[in-house]
Amino acid sequence: MIYISTLIVIFICAYAFDFGHVNNPRLKSVCYTLLLIWLIALSGFSYNVGSDIPGYMEDYATIAHHKFNTWKDLSYFENRQPGWILLNIICSRIYSKYVLFQIVMATFCNYVIFWFINKHTKYIFTAVFLYCVCSYLNFNFNNLRQTFAIVFFLIGYDYLVEKKWLKYFLCVLGAFMFHSTGIICILFPLFYYVTVNIKTASILLLSILALIVLMLRFGGADLLSEFFLKNADFALYFTDRERIVDAYFGENANKYDELNVFGIIQMVLFVSPIILTIIGGFKRIINLPQITLTLLLFYLILYLLDFVIPVVFSGFSVYTITRS
Repeated sequence: MIYISTLIVIFICAYAFDFGHVNNPRLKSVCYTLLLIWLIALSGFSYNVGSDIPGYMEDYATIAHHKFNTWKDLSYFENRQPGWILLNIICSRIYSKYVLFQIVMATFCNYVIFWFINKHTKYIFTAVFLYCVCSYLNFNFNNLRQTFAIVFFLIGYDYLVEKKWLKYFLCVLGAFMFHSTGIICILFPLFYYVTVNIKTASILLLSILALIVLMLRFGGADLLSEFFLKNADFALYFTDRERIVDAYFGENANKYDELNVFGIIQMVLFVSPIILTIIGGFKRIINLPQITLTLLLFYLILYLLDFVIPVVFSGFSVYTITRS
């Protein structure tokens, strides 16, 4: 109920401020700041909310009582990156309760997301509304390590556009220090060498959609996922093998549980603006760098492929949209 009320308030703010009904920059800034503080508090002071949080709380408790004498000690925790461990160490030495880490995470990540929104769009409340509908719950209550990786990419986005490679790759390093999937950011500078127009993008997306329909219709998705599970361990480097196997092939498996009403709403809210932005960018209605259009197309492809082969792409799906 609290979260639904928050969404209603954000929607009202979007209607009032983003579309010119209230022209008061100071009031707009105050509301934006208060909304940021509220979302930080909602995440930072929650307790044991989210399927991944118990594991993170266990990490924190273990780290609080573990002695780290050398850099090699950081490899004590499997499937945990050095940046994540270091932040846990610092917070746990200050205060042994997990709530401190949660507040630090919520403050840093949500502040950067709000900063990025404020810098790159004038429709700030509309963007926050989409963020809260599509990603806030997962970013703040489940995939915390990937959230850090995404936030570091947001910090580096302008460096990518401006081709300031040293600063950009430092941000990529920061992303990788918190989650292995951050390595995907290394690919993005290569998109400068990819020429995409609206015809190419349309053919590519229609081909992928046709592939999805065929694979879902004839069971190809299950066969391909099972093949990767048995023969391509590298595809599972970013995830927990046993959990993925159980989720997609266990007795209670529900491979496409995101295709419920809320999941469809999320999909429409995510896909529609991206498609319209890509079209607007190619037709020069919206002034966007070519690299941004290519990134948007790449994100859209990742999102669609996650429906077909989640066992391979689930580790990267959080970079496009979440299934809350």
